[in-house]
Amino acid sequence: MEIRNNEVHIHDVRLYGCDGNTFTDYEEVAGCPYLYKMKLEGKEEIIESYPLLYGRMIHKILWAVEKEDLSPEEALKKYFDPKVGSEGFDEAMIDLERMMARSEQNLVTLDSEVFLRLPLFEYKGKTYWYVGTLDKVEYNPDDKEIMYYRDFKSNRSPFSQAQLDRDIQFTGYNVLLEENLGRFCKMTGQDPEKIRVVGILDAIKFYTLYTARSYSQKDRFKAWIESMARMILDDKKGRQVLNSGCGYCHVRYECKEFKKLDKTGEKFLLEIGDAKKLGERVKVMHKLKELRGLIDKEIKMVQDELKKYPGVYDGVDYKMVQKFKKVIDLPKLHKEVGIDFYRLVNLVMRELNNYMYDHPELEPVVKSMIKEIHDGYTLSSSAVK
Repeated sequence: MEIRNNEVHIHDVRLYGCDGNTFTDYEEVAGCPYLYKMKLEGKEEIIESYPLLYGRMIHKILWAVEKEDLSPEEALKKYFDPKVGSEGFDEAMIDLERMMARSEQNLVTLDSEVFLRLPLFEYKGKTYWYVGTLDKVEYNPDDKEIMYYRDFKSNRSPFSQAQLDRDIQFTGYNVLLEENLGRFCKMTGQDPEKIRVVGILDAIKFYTLYTARSYSQKDRFKAWIESMARMILDDKKGRQVLNSGCGYCHVRYECKEFKKLDKTGEKFLLEIGDAKKLGERVKVMHKLKELRGLIDKEIKMVQDELKKYPGVYDGVDYKMVQKFKKVIDLPKLHKEVGIDFYRLVNLVMRELNNYMYDHPELEPVVKSMIKEIHDGYTLSSSAVK
């Protein structure tokens, strides 16, 4: 298949999928060659969801703050997208206020919306490139040995440091900036041979994280992205692949691999039963967990339909009924049971984070009330480097 304009972007690789060509100790790149083929043919369905529209609007606003010297409020009024509604306006105002309050005063912006390229290889007389657009390139005049790139994220769930350190998009940004340092060092007077590149994730709703990459990580990324580009060029079919993103695919019900979901699950169940070693069973477990996610999503979609159109289906009567929840007098319970209160009441942190987001003025007070206590042991897993 072709690579448009001979330029490979990380979004293209994520759409195509690594198909077994995994970049060691980094995120697993799911994807489907068939969807990449559909995009080339102009058949890709772009769903303009609220998060997508909101994220696009926030990027425009931040660009205007930098390039047009507008205040966040002025930029919001100028570039507000009516599609996100009044709720989106209020959300953006809160997010911008939070972000500006924690902005690093000592960093100077060299450029924003920076398009960079890295040559990969020559093929049939054409040069193929890895490309990316950095939200910002920055530096600290008091530190001549670091150059920063910044990426804004408006995700509703925060990145962890571990996720950021494994993120291939940030690895690509790091490589791109390092390969193009000369352009920015002319502006700062820094020596490109002595510069260390550091990435900044600005999770607009939450916090700021920093990340860097080792020489070996960057070298492996270059080799991996080149191999992915060659894999795409060599692919003549664009086959359908079952993966964790299938639940969001707009053509999944026409996909032959998705239609075989039940048979695939049965096959894996037989495999896990036949596997003699724990390592073999763990491999199959990972596949089953991926399938479970797809199946759970389909079940939820059908249940949501049943809520709209209740009735008798397949011998079962579905109807909407009232539901109730119990409300506990927490102060009284605490007084009666003493220290056992902390074992009996398990407040979900996700709900607490949502509350702090809706009530930013109470965030410092609520955070001061949170403490960690030892609660036994749980199974943890991480990629082996």
